[in-house]
Amino acid sequence: MSRKTPERVIHEALRLARAGNTPRAVAAQIAKKFHRPCSTSAVRVWVAKAKAAADAPPIELTAHPEPEVPPSAVEADVEGGDGDSLYDRTLKMINRAQARASRAEADGNHAAAQKAQRDAATLLPVLARLDKDRKANTDSVTFSREKLEKARRTIAERIAALIADLDRTGGIVCSGCGRQIRLNLAKGE
Repeated sequence: MSRKTPERVIHEALRLARAGNTPRAVAAQIAKKFHRPCSTSAVRVWVAKAKAAADAPPIELTAHPEPEVPPSAVEADVEGGDGDSLYDRTLKMINRAQARASRAEADGNHAAAQKAQRDAATLLPVLARLDKDRKANTDSVTFSREKLEKARRTIAERIAALIADLDRTGGIVCSGCGRQIRLNLAKGE
């Protein structure tokens, strides 16, 4: 005695097939999602029945269709589009790849989602390098906390030495008086 497959399972299988998954991938995703066995032949039968229905649009069983992109969009992306910097264009490319990954994952097309995530991950080091160059082009200086503390200690020591010298000599004087003060200090007077 065979069980009747619920309509929601069939609808999900047809949706996955329309998204460009192969019958084997659709069967695996249905089995995983609904925790029920599903064969590739069952998927093929459901697709054939959907094709035979007069109201249903034809379903193509392809590996993974590439979305059609108008040539003007590709040219604008290569040329820089709206005058954006390379950093901004790279950031947009990462955002688009992540959006593609989210859409593909929602459709159940895990291979396309993984490819889009890989594309985004490939661009991240490029973005980091561009960000570093971008920060280097500003009028700022970057140094470590250790160097800052060392400079503070050095300045504090110099100020203490100047204060001690000021107390000892009595302040700034002319060269003649300064010579006499140094001689008196050397003699111990």
